[in-house]
Amino acid sequence: MRLKRDMIQHRQFWAWAALLAWSALIWYLNTRPDLPLPNDSLWNNMLSQGGHLFTHAVLAALAWWVVALTWGERHGLVLASVAASVHAVLDEGVQFLVPTRHVSLGDLAFDLAGVALAVLAIRLWHKTHAPR
Repeated sequence: MRLKRDMIQHRQFWAWAALLAWSALIWYLNTRPDLPLPNDSLWNNMLSQGGHLFTHAVLAALAWWVVALTWGERHGLVLASVAASVHAVLDEGVQFLVPTRHVSLGDLAFDLAGVALAVLAIRLWHKTHAPR
């Protein structure tokens, strides 16, 4: 019994560590006034929008992992998507304070689309991998 509890705590630790590290990486990147981007506007937009989508999809997936391991899967997707969405809003708001950065509703939309994409992927995974 103790071994099982230790394994669960070990997984929880690494889930929380991954979520906090990923969140810190997002905050670090979004508070850099000198973040290098390509000069070509097409590549700049693709990289920027793709980055917002990807980083927040991963954030939502990691948040779901933490919630599922820590409090159970019953409300995991709801709590994870709310937490990732609040993170996205705060993240965009912080850019107001960073020289050369600006708040963008378009960036926020891609952040939230990433969260929605992660929720959809997790739901589809559960649907295809649920015990029958």
